[in-house]
Amino acid sequence: MKLLKPSYLVIFILCICALSDSLYAQDIASVLREYDQGRLNKVREALIALRPSSYNKPEYLFLTAVFEEDGERAFALYGELNANAPDNPIFERVLWRMCQYYYAKGLYKKCNDALGRFIAAFPDSDNQGAARFMRNRIALYLGEEIPDTLQRVEEPTTIYTIQLGYFGIESNAHNQLKYLRNLGIAQAYIKEQRVGSQKFYKIWVGEFNSKNDAEKMCDELKRKYKITDILVTEKK
Repeated sequence: MKLLKPSYLVIFILCICALSDSLYAQDIASVLREYDQGRLNKVREALIALRPSSYNKPEYLFLTAVFEEDGERAFALYGELNANAPDNPIFERVLWRMCQYYYAKGLYKKCNDALGRFIAAFPDSDNQGAARFMRNRIALYLGEEIPDTLQRVEEPTTIYTIQLGYFGIESNAHNQLKYLRNLGIAQAYIKEQRVGSQKFYKIWVGEFNSKNDAEKMCDELKRKYKITDILVTEKK
C-alpha cells in the first residue's frame, strides 16, 4: 500500500480537523434549537453524548448551567462564560441569565449593571423589552431616577410563564416539582406567593415575551407529558 507523502498527509489531517469542527458546530446548534423548542429530554441526552468532546465548549457549559439544579453552581458557570466567552454568540443568553439571577436574588445594583450591558450589547434581542422593564422596576426599588432612554418604554412588556401547579402546602409543591423534574422538565421551579397571611406555592417553567409562544409550549408539554394541571399565566 502506498503511503501518503508528508504534504498530502498534512492536508488530509487539516481537512479532518475542519470537518470535525463543522460537525461540532452543527451538533451544538441543533441541541440549542432543541432547547429553545422545549425538548428537554433530548437536550439532556445530547449533553451526555457531547460531554467527551465538548465539555469545555461555551455552548455545552451554558446548557449544563441551565440544567444545574444548584443555583449557585449554575451561576458560577455563567460567571465563567461571562469572563471567558464574551465574543461567543452564546453570550447573549449567558448575560440574560445572569440578569435574571441577580434580579431573583435581589442584587439590584449588580442586576442594573448587567442589564445596562445587555441593553447596549444586544439591541435586537427578543428580551430587550423585558430587560428595560426590569431596569425600570429596579430604579423604583433603589429610589433612583429612571434614565430618559428607559422612560420611552411606555407600557411594560408582559412576560408569560407556564404554571404546572398551585399549592397551599409547601411539601406538596416540592413533591410535584420532584415529579416534574423526573419527567424531564428540568427548568421547573417553585414561586412563593403571599395572599394576606396565607402562603401559596406555584410551579412555573419558562419565560416568554409572547403569549402565543407560551401557549405553543404549554400545548407541547400537555401532549408530551400528559399533564392536565397546566396553564399560561402572566409572570408577576
